[in-house]
Amino acid sequence: MVLNMFRILASASIFVCSIGLGFSSANQYLHLVTDSHFYVSGDVVKIGIICRETGTGKFSDEKLLIRLHLVNSAGDVVLEKRMIINDLNKSGEFVLPSDLVSGNYTVYAHDENGKVNSGRVNIEVYGDDYENTMSSGELDIDFSTETGIGVLLLGEENHVEVYMKDSRGNGVSIVGKVYDDANSVVADVSTDENGYARFKFVAQKRHYTMRFVHKEDLKEVKLPLATSNAAIIGISENGGRYIVEIYGSKNSNQSKGKATLTEFLNDSLVSELELDINEKIKIMSTLPSHVVGKLMYILKDSTGQILARREIGEPLENSYFDIYLDKIKKRRQLVQASLHVDSEKIDRNSLVLVKIFDKELSTIPRPGKPLSTKQNRKPELVLKPPVDDPTSKISVYHLEQRYAKEFYLERAQILADWLREMEGDGTIWSVQFDKDDRVLGDVEVKLNYKTSYSYDRNDMLLSNKYDRMVSLARKRLLIRKVYLSDNKHALEADLLAGTPDYSIQLSQYQTLPTVEETLKAIVPKCRVVRHKGQKELRIVPKESSHRYERKPFILINGIPTFDGRFLLDLNVNDIQTIDLFNSAVTEARYGTFGKNGVISVDLKPEAMNPLEPLWEEFTKIEGMNRQGIVLPSSVVNNEAPDLRCTLYWSTNLRVNDTGRVDFEFYSSDVEGNYVIYVEIIAIDGRTYTLRKEFSVEYR
Repeated sequence: MVLNMFRILASASIFVCSIGLGFSSANQYLHLVTDSHFYVSGDVVKIGIICRETGTGKFSDEKLLIRLHLVNSAGDVVLEKRMIINDLNKSGEFVLPSDLVSGNYTVYAHDENGKVNSGRVNIEVYGDDYENTMSSGELDIDFSTETGIGVLLLGEENHVEVYMKDSRGNGVSIVGKVYDDANSVVADVSTDENGYARFKFVAQKRHYTMRFVHKEDLKEVKLPLATSNAAIIGISENGGRYIVEIYGSKNSNQSKGKATLTEFLNDSLVSELELDINEKIKIMSTLPSHVVGKLMYILKDSTGQILARREIGEPLENSYFDIYLDKIKKRRQLVQASLHVDSEKIDRNSLVLVKIFDKELSTIPRPGKPLSTKQNRKPELVLKPPVDDPTSKISVYHLEQRYAKEFYLERAQILADWLREMEGDGTIWSVQFDKDDRVLGDVEVKLNYKTSYSYDRNDMLLSNKYDRMVSLARKRLLIRKVYLSDNKHALEADLLAGTPDYSIQLSQYQTLPTVEETLKAIVPKCRVVRHKGQKELRIVPKESSHRYERKPFILINGIPTFDGRFLLDLNVNDIQTIDLFNSAVTEARYGTFGKNGVISVDLKPEAMNPLEPLWEEFTKIEGMNRQGIVLPSSVVNNEAPDLRCTLYWSTNLRVNDTGRVDFEFYSSDVEGNYVIYVEIIAIDGRTYTLRKEFSVEYR
């Protein structure tokens, strides 16, 4: 789908270079939202991922393989997860590393098939290193700059607005000065009785500080960094269109480069335009000025760094729906809530996002925006068998989950697709077998999941609004550690390897000198034979209708091999358990690997595994998120305080045939003001929002 073009408004005072339109390589993009944009290290980050059509904003229910990347301000990937979204599930989650340092991070999502434009959303993370550098005692201070992204325009005169309030929300009147890093005064600041002030200065350096006296104490607050080279300094109406005025810093060499201006309507991507950053340029919008909803313009440089962001208009009217909920009277109350929609205005089956959160988190959780035309490279997964034999099969054994998947060579691509969509990270061993189930050799698995990001400066100071939230979140994580047992087990722990036909606990038997003698004397259906002068293991099938012709599949602490010498050379005193799989039912999970039986040996914890060096030679696979694969052996104590900041979060609700959306949530132990934020993406692509506040007091 070809994107619409911006129109260029030229005048005698404006020099406009030849401008080429940027085309998107896909007509869909990923729209990201988070349950909030505030987290502490160790938190669970929940991400909603909606595939939308460029231009119209219509959402898609098709199945997509998604890779999530958590990226720091230097462009480094610090965490990644894979997941599948479809018509029933449009959300994923990941746990922030406990040692993550404070800072602004970006979550990227891209479609692994390369069909859809990537998406992103910014979050704030407060680690143990966090110090509230913008805090000034009990004051709450906000700065607003011309760039619209909380940074100053480097080398130019900036008009800065400051709002200063106390803990009760009342304006604070102060008199102060702004200093550069050489302690030179660059501006005077004086707030009125509402705590508002406006001042201007030329930002020649990156760092500036405002100092003032409040209640006889000297306060110091850092201003936003001076990093941007261009700004959207105005949006005005002319002839039924909006005129976007862009100002480039004439004192910056970088300002002479290329840039991209992106236009959104109600969070739906409308158009993109490549342009040259000049001292001043005016652009006419694609959309007429009478469009209904919120228009947003984002200016980026050639590296993808956001230079400026401006919004105009308001979200679509919310008179088409309303929210009803039970009165919250007690802690941990199950609250019934419902959304009533005007079915004549909003179609049934429209997608509904609901977020219920502490009001201090934000006015609304920040929605993610699609990236520009830059595409991430499609991950490669190629299987290279040693022999090109169409009658052969490729069998892949998953070491952690202990089962095999296999297809004939001519259907190897299906096997590759399965590997890409496999649940859970893991280690695999790929082997090619001929039509008689003889081993032909190992299959080379070529993987390339690397994705690089251009440096996107995201070094704005953390907000000073969340001291109470930081405290609550850290207490919540501490409570979780105290009340949650460390004894965890996998859901399939008891079924991981299946139930063996024979299981021998060597501690119940008198020790024999060697493993060979132990196998002969104690393990049923197992024997040692000589073949071409070498000792080999053989297993007798549990059923007498057939016999095994080749060596069994051997597992030592889960690491596989066909070489019986590793087992025979073990010290018998190091062995804890020997399991035997020699029936059609039990060996089936091992595929062709287990066609001649399986011997699984568990060593004592202190014993050395001779196969351990082989572990690194196997291929590592990044699997899809496995929701709930690990469960705690005991639940959190019911008496532990519930300090959640986000009470409810869902991206998977739909408007039913009667125009209702029903959901329920549990109240927390934290009294205060909460917000229900609803976003509806209608079938036609229009986005409607509704915000409703309520208070909770337990008395």
